[in-house]
Amino acid sequence: MADDEHEQQQQPAPPPSRGISAKLVIAAIVGIILIVFAVLNTRKVPVDFIIDTYKVPLIVVIIVASVLGAIIVALVRFARRREAARRSRRRKQDQ
Repeated sequence: MADDEHEQQQQPAPPPSRGISAKLVIAAIVGIILIVFAVLNTRKVPVDFIIDTYKVPLIVVIIVASVLGAIIVALVRFARRREAARRSRRRKQDQ
């Protein structure tokens, strides 16, 4: 019995799945909806900047806002992963 347990512990972990993840499918669907939404809204709208007001196509406003939102999400995710890695290193050093 001890040999069976030892053999089970020695087996390599299965490789990670290379299939399409649910996150990727959801991101693709949201991206397609965003593109359709942006393309359907092309009229010019006033956009107030600090210095002046400009008339810009709404599609540009939607795309810029989406890209800035994605950048913010990526930065927050990066910061959280970095902090988690830092905590993990500290725990390993403390042990």
